[in-house]
Amino acid sequence: MNRLVPAVLLLIVLAGCGGNPVDPTATTTTEPVTYPAGLSESGIRDAYELAGIHRAVLDGQSFHQERHTKIVRVDDGTMLVNQSIRGTWEANRSWFGIHYQLDIGPSGIYGARNGSISYYANGSIVALHQEVPAEDYETSRVAMGQNGAPIPPEAFGTPLFGTPAGNRLVASRYQSLEAVSVTSTETGLRIEADSANTSQIEFGNLPVENVSEVSFVANLTAEGLVKSYDLEVTGDLNGTRVTARETVTFSEIGSANVTEPPWFQSAVDS
Repeated sequence: MNRLVPAVLLLIVLAGCGGNPVDPTATTTTEPVTYPAGLSESGIRDAYELAGIHRAVLDGQSFHQERHTKIVRVDDGTMLVNQSIRGTWEANRSWFGIHYQLDIGPSGIYGARNGSISYYANGSIVALHQEVPAEDYETSRVAMGQNGAPIPPEAFGTPLFGTPAGNRLVASRYQSLEAVSVTSTETGLRIEADSANTSQIEFGNLPVENVSEVSFVANLTAEGLVKSYDLEVTGDLNGTRVTARETVTFSEIGSANVTEPPWFQSAVDS
């Protein structure tokens, strides 16, 4: 009789679990993934078409964009460039605020100087506040073109940033990648790559050559809007082996607001 006790106890435990019996023949179904134009399960089919989807999603909506670039020496980690661009655009693209900050390491690079420039447009006027070089110069004024006339807001953002929505920048990053993988996530899609199809990638206006050790990760919404991407490469900059990293985010879609900076009126009056 004692040999039967474990079997009896096992039956009691199983009975206490309750629930419905599992049907071994039952199958589960998953919804097929729908990819935005220019993207497929096997990778990026058309970089500019995919970047165009990103821009199309932003058209007619306000948004905030940030782009950070940091370049350091490989041998000792010395910072050479630390640059940030933060911009907010209203749905009406003639209203925007942009802040550009540049910090250069002790060795300097291409004669650049530490400092910052901010731009603000109120629909009809673009004004700027400049602190470059940061140590001994500051001015606020209306932004003027080479012809001596004020730059209209609708013409300003495009040449400076490759369209306010970053379409050209995003496309250039997509186009430089190879061995791309695409996965579906709970919030959209993820694009990853660990190699490039080019030996040179520009970070701002700084060409990093002999590129190797590439890492790229982008998070997209299901419809193709880039929420963020992170690009890091190792290469040569002006004869120095460096690691360059660029992170970009798009946020506050449809809810971003541009506020007038305290220096704007003095810039207009100058």
